[in-house]
Amino acid sequence: MRKHNIEIGTRFERLTVVSKEGRDKWGNYLYSCKCDCGNIRTITGFSLDSGNTKSCGCLKIDRMTTHDSSFTREYRSYTALKSRCLNPDDEKYSHYGGRGIKVCRRWRKDFLNFYKDMGRRPAGLSIDRIDNNKGYSKRNCRWATPQIQARNRRDNKMIEYGKQTCCLAEWSEKLEINYTTLWARIYCYHWDIDRAFNS
Repeated sequence: MRKHNIEIGTRFERLTVVSKEGRDKWGNYLYSCKCDCGNIRTITGFSLDSGNTKSCGCLKIDRMTTHDSSFTREYRSYTALKSRCLNPDDEKYSHYGGRGIKVCRRWRKDFLNFYKDMGRRPAGLSIDRIDNNKGYSKRNCRWATPQIQARNRRDNKMIEYGKQTCCLAEWSEKLEINYTTLWARIYCYHWDIDRAFNS
């Protein structure tokens, strides 16, 4: 059985051991470690002793270059958002840069700043602005599913009812009424919202 019993307070590159967290299924001790950047990670004693883990991941980011990253999903997202905001020849420019959507100075300056702020792009997700009338920045962006993005489109018609405002797809889920049925009641039969939601 592996032990790697490490004293609290021991440093490994950017990591400081702050507490012991039991063992994993292979018998390795687990440690809660605080990185110099402030992040907390649980790491095996084996990974610490062997030198395999030296930070929460920020060390790898700091050592990255734009060249290293140019074929990643994150870099493709980055170049695409810059193009639609800054390049008048981009086919989507009129919906972004053409209507005043900007990229924050920190991201315009360097891809690695974008990567540090957003982290890795999870499979199946893409960059989404939380407020569609504001630009691309750490505070206004997230990695989001296609479903979330579809609901966050600025051309969605929002419906206010009972102190809540949601798009029709969300109301359909909340009320457990088929989306097509709900759409027909409102836009074909012109029922008022109270009748459409409660019939």
